[in-house]
Amino acid sequence: MKKIVFALALSLVTLVGVAQNALPKSKAPEGAR
Repeated sequence: MKKIVFALALSLVTLVGVAQNALPKSKAPEGAR
């Protein structure tokens, strides 16, 4: 069960990182940093 939660959290962090890299720096919200 813990492995599933860990994998889900890891994939979420990776997805957020990719999304931030894809967006222009100027349009990135200050709160996301």
